[in-house]
Amino acid sequence: MTSRAKCAWSICWLLTLGALLAYPGEIWAGVEQVTLYPQGAFVLERVDLDKEQSQVELVLPGEARKDTLRVRAEEGGVQGVSVQRDERRADPERIGKLKRRIEELERKKAEVENDLDRVGKLIAFYEDKVSAETKGAKETAEMADLLDESLEGLYGKRLSSRQRRGELESELREARKRLEELTGKEETIWLVRVYLEEALPQGYSLEYSYYLDSASWSPEYTLNALPEEDQVDLVWRAQVVQRSGSDWNDADLRVATMSRRFRPDPPHVREWVIGPARPERAKKMAEDAQALSARAGQKEAPQEPQRERDFSADIYKLGRKDLPAGEKQRLTLKRLSLPAGFLHLLRPLDARECFIRAKIRSQERMRLPEGEAALELEGAYVGRSDFSMRGKQATVFFGADGDVSSDVKRLTKKSGKQGIFQGEKTYQWGWRCTITNTRDQAIRLRLELPWPRLRSEEIELEPLHDFSKEDVREHRAVKEMDLAASSNATVEYGVRIVYPKDMDLDFGRF
Repeated sequence: MTSRAKCAWSICWLLTLGALLAYPGEIWAGVEQVTLYPQGAFVLERVDLDKEQSQVELVLPGEARKDTLRVRAEEGGVQGVSVQRDERRADPERIGKLKRRIEELERKKAEVENDLDRVGKLIAFYEDKVSAETKGAKETAEMADLLDESLEGLYGKRLSSRQRRGELESELREARKRLEELTGKEETIWLVRVYLEEALPQGYSLEYSYYLDSASWSPEYTLNALPEEDQVDLVWRAQVVQRSGSDWNDADLRVATMSRRFRPDPPHVREWVIGPARPERAKKMAEDAQALSARAGQKEAPQEPQRERDFSADIYKLGRKDLPAGEKQRLTLKRLSLPAGFLHLLRPLDARECFIRAKIRSQERMRLPEGEAALELEGAYVGRSDFSMRGKQATVFFGADGDVSSDVKRLTKKSGKQGIFQGEKTYQWGWRCTITNTRDQAIRLRLELPWPRLRSEEIELEPLHDFSKEDVREHRAVKEMDLAASSNATVEYGVRIVYPKDMDLDFGRF
């Protein structure tokens, strides 16, 4: 080989090598770690290079927030990153199969609608014929019978076609919902090109992270009240869902109890300007006020996950998990037996039932976000309610106790006069409440009754019977007592007001 040929071959080889280094090529990427928040997820992925590269192409889900993207090379630095929208690439097998199913259902629905349209036109034609041929014409009876048979068959076909259309519409809704669960609402992806300061050798890795809106978790609780043990057993589970369009295999899964905040700065205090209103502005304000007024008038026991306590949230490590796109999983975060103080709460002027209240206590500060709780009383299902616990205490109600009842009778409701020369008016209310405990155990009872709110300083108010002003707390008359097993107690409550004789009052609910 001549020196000129050797030189040309060397130049070609160098150009080819440079092109290979610059071309991003196909690389393997996998989700390494996911931290799920109540309204999103922080995802960490890693790509392992199968050859030396200076430019790497990455694909992010369409719901990813591009401003949260961070890229880090195992060695060296990142020179630059470009991000742009792109059409979603070849769908995974499950997504492609589902899309083909939707297309097939839409085609079948169109065929059924065409049949319905054709049948409808035939029915209209024959109904016109029946009317024309049989109107006062005895000799056309045979023709009328024939038309009737044709119409009967068409009516049956129309009915069956409508039923089939309903079935297809139901299947289409389910298929589209499933597709959205698999892929999210975004029809495009983010195409990311990473430019490295220097080429990374084969076997090196690149890590990148981003925040994703289409994956999240929600808390679920089961609370079992055990009054005889002064305890509430709590099971806390995470309902996890991801709709990124890609399966997460063997990912280090975590859940955080606080939502991510993307607003670091406080809002500005906007100017408050009061001045003469322009005529068009005044009209708009009146219309807005009228519209607002109108709206207002309408009426399992695996190992417990490890916990990391952060400044604003607790993070629970669930270990390495597989989480396919579109699937939901329920994972247990914590099982606790918490001490609780129980009492029976009775509001006899509002309801005759006596409700079981538990005040749960914890030695450490809890961060249990709000979620739906299934409530049980000694293992028996009571109902569902919202539950959360931030701090060391929480109050939960476990429904009415059928073994504790109340009966209320009115003692007094009358007006009167007092003072020198009868210069003031009075009004007085009174009730007697009898509480019966048929349980074999004593209970702690708390009565709460309404205490009137006064809208005038000229009105004087005093409690009567078994209550004093010391029993009034936050506009309620409150009394606590112990009620022995298989016994009853009677409590009397009343109020008396004094007001000027020239004042007319609205006495409210009583």
